[in-house]
Parts: sequence; C-alpha cells; structure tokens
Amino acid sequence: MMFKNKKAFLAFFIAAALFFTGINNVSADESGSLASPPAMGILWVNVSAIQANLSFSGSTAYCDAYVVGKSGTTSITATVVLYRKNSNNTYTAIKTWTNLTSSGTSLYFNETHTITTGYTYKLYIMASVYRNGTSEVVTASDEAYAN
Repeated sequence: MMFKNKKAFLAFFIAAALFFTGINNVSADESGSLASPPAMGILWVNVSAIQANLSFSGSTAYCDAYVVGKSGTTSITATVVLYRKNSNNTYTAIKTWTNLTSSGTSLYFNETHTITTGYTYKLYIMASVYRNGTSEVVTASDEAYAN
C-alpha cells in the first residue's frame, strides 16, 4: 500500500493502531470470565450528594429530591420540574417548583402532584450549591411509569 504523503500515512497508522489495540475497556479474570471496567464516580467541588426520586400511588406522584453540600456550604438554591413523556419521546413540563432555597448544607424537597396514569414521568432537579465563594450547578433525575 502506497501513501502519497506523510499525512495520509499518519492517519492510516493511527486508525490501524486504534483498531488493533482496541478502544473497548474489557478484561478477563483468571477463569476467563469477562470483567467490567471499574465504575466511574462524579467528583463535585461543593456537593456530597444529589438525588431525585419519583414514585406513584394511583394518580398521585410523590416527588422527592435532595442535595447535600460539603462542609462549608452556605446555601443551596434549586428548581424541580415534573415532566410527562410524550408519544414522540419528547417531554412536557407539567409542574415546576422554583425558588427552593436552603441556608444550610442540605436541601430537601418533598411534594405531590396529581397525574394521569398510563404515562412515563421524569422528575428533574437542578441546584446551585454555594461554598467558599464559588457556586456549582448539579442535576439529577428519576424516570418512572405510572400505571
């Protein structure tokens, strides 16, 4: 195979190296079983944890979320949105809670909302956590089907 210039050769060499070395991170243990790569965690500067939880009982949606800041957190602000998933896989906001605030290291949210069963819903929280003169925006969501 002839290459007309160094750039073409270099591009071919890099592509071949990626192909033959494999870009998948898969390994096997001594028994030959495939092992999964180690889990990667999210590292936040100001946040210890964030979570959204969505559950249903009949036509009532239970919307729970929390954000926990690291030591030194001075305040947390958040917005929580409940979405309904449409048949074309887009989402429509059906309820929004804004201006949620906490002057400590944690913010807890717990509300209910009446929904129509037979749809998938998503609860989404976006929070700003203030600590040591900086703010950090974090998000979490939970999706569930209401039958």
